[in-house]
Amino acid sequence: MTILIKNGLIYSGIEEPPVKKDILIQGKKIVYIGDFSKKKADLIIDATQKIVTPGFIDINANSDHFLSIFTEPYQEDFVKQGVTTIIGGNCGISLAPIIRGSLYFIDKWAETNVININWRSLGEFLDLLEKQKLGLNFGTLVGHSTIRRIITQGKFRDLTDKEIESSKKILEESFNEGALGLSSGLSFAHSKKVPTYEINAIAEVAALSGKVYATHLRNYENKLLESIEETLDLSKKTKANIEISHFQPVKIFSPIYKKAIEIINKESANNYINFDIHPFENSSVDLYALLPKWLQNGNLNEMEKNTMSPWLNNILLDHFIEFNDKDIIIENIVDPKFKFLEGKTITEFAENQGLKVNESILKLMQLTHLKATISLRDIDCSMLEKLIAENSSIIASSTAALDPKHSKFKKNYWSFPTFLKLIVDKKIISFEKAISKITSLPAKKYNIPKRGTIQEGYCADINILNSETPQTVIINGQIVFDNNELKKKLSGSIIRGKK
Repeated sequence: MTILIKNGLIYSGIEEPPVKKDILIQGKKIVYIGDFSKKKADLIIDATQKIVTPGFIDINANSDHFLSIFTEPYQEDFVKQGVTTIIGGNCGISLAPIIRGSLYFIDKWAETNVININWRSLGEFLDLLEKQKLGLNFGTLVGHSTIRRIITQGKFRDLTDKEIESSKKILEESFNEGALGLSSGLSFAHSKKVPTYEINAIAEVAALSGKVYATHLRNYENKLLESIEETLDLSKKTKANIEISHFQPVKIFSPIYKKAIEIINKESANNYINFDIHPFENSSVDLYALLPKWLQNGNLNEMEKNTMSPWLNNILLDHFIEFNDKDIIIENIVDPKFKFLEGKTITEFAENQGLKVNESILKLMQLTHLKATISLRDIDCSMLEKLIAENSSIIASSTAALDPKHSKFKKNYWSFPTFLKLIVDKKIISFEKAISKITSLPAKKYNIPKRGTIQEGYCADINILNSETPQTVIINGQIVFDNNELKKKLSGSIIRGKK
């Protein structure tokens, strides 16, 4: 099938002024760009007074963590906002490799019994997705915590030298099977005490393989600078291609973020360092993140026992008083019995239960067994706009496309149009620079070939926008969304990293 997009204002994805040209698509590829006033095609789309861009690439998506790549293969929440490629396996957690047919390590986000787990290696996982088909393109990192659990069988301890070598071997195998990079989640309970030398050892494998190392830092609050220094020291030692995940500036730590970005900018002149952010004032955290830091240890079951402990009861209630109840929203609960609470504020939950707010936080932890996430309104929007303007920032959603049973927030289905509207309204950066942050820059960062720009010979992942709103979305040469209607096509490809 041939598609001709006529009279559109093309932002190629490369940071350059737009041009008014026509685009001819044949099969899955862009074959010609130019003036085709007399050219015929199977389908002609008139893009007069519309903006034409490459499909958006979300490098920090969580559809794998929430298992919606299986339960909602069309990935409508992403597609309808112009996202044509997502990358999973972030924050240390990937769905492969696994060895015992269990995904227990994501049960704080999703019901793991809803799918049949019939893969072990990363290659088998990607093969399965390729056979199943998805509504958009998908690639994945391999998670450090996922590899670590294979070796320690979930126990919290240091690795021996021999075990570190085994980790490196598993990582190399995953790269050979198509992983786009390595990720870590160093502020989560399962990784916060992992020694730096272990992270350096496996990140070096990523560097030698030419892959990205995406890190969820150890601390995004008072010890942010120490976490940044740890990461930059790793960059100097290994020459790894660094991506700092969801670098959202927390309000009360804004001065620290200002200093941190100065340090990052200075270092990025010599090394390849980026960070990703989303354009909202809310951040998402696991419910257990509200526990005192000294209780955020061990696995989920151990932390849950602490919420049930009579001798800790008053300590926890005193601790929970410090939170502003108006800024806490229940975002996701795994247990189907409590799905009705999603989208409610903690104040609404407290009033419904006849409890004080601090009591309701403890009650929510006990009811959900800590298998829940919450939204906190804690981001400094002024600092966020400054970070968006930085050359090293990439826009990513840090969320998942969810199936209909979930309560949804704007960031789930409208992150990228929100970003573009912010650019148009506030004029933080040029529109062409904004487009590059969600197309060519992430494609180059993650070495995704033939995507991220509108060029002849490139894959036909294309958005036609009315202002910042997607009107038509094309993935691999097929129209998957048009005039606010999802076409129910599974035209995505599996993105495999080069060996």
